[in-house]
Amino acid sequence: MGGRPLHEFFEQLNNFVQQSGAVQALAFLTAAGAVLVSLLTAIVAPAVAIYVARRQIRATVVSTNRQKWIDNLRDALAELIAVHLVAFSTKKLSDPEISTKVFHLQNKILLLTNPAESDHVKLTDIIEKIINSSPNDPNVDVWELQRQMIEISRRILKTEWVRVRRGD
Repeated sequence: MGGRPLHEFFEQLNNFVQQSGAVQALAFLTAAGAVLVSLLTAIVAPAVAIYVARRQIRATVVSTNRQKWIDNLRDALAELIAVHLVAFSTKKLSDPEISTKVFHLQNKILLLTNPAESDHVKLTDIIEKIINSSPNDPNVDVWELQRQMIEISRRILKTEWVRVRRGD
């Protein structure tokens, strides 16, 4: 079925070439090729443009959301460090308002981190050690733990910032 019109086209083309001569046949084939190329361009170009536009939109959305994630994580980490340091230094860790705030921030950070990434796991482990530390425990150096927390946090935030910059 589908081969018959094509077969007829080539028969007519063959008849035309035999009747018209090589120069006219070449002109006809050139014109037919130009029409075919313009037809393909009219079909392919919009499809490529749509594909590229969708990829750009997706990259923009992902980058914007990743930047918001970075901002949220950075703010939660900074606030946790500040609240915990003040409470630890003033020995007010058991104050219900402060402990509620600390646990809220800890859970927020847990929800913002990825348990499949090793630096995220290290960060959440250190945060747990910090929160469970006591000012009366001489075996725990909370200042060193907070230094480690900041170091790992910087590494995580830098990695994500690079992804934002690349548009991943």
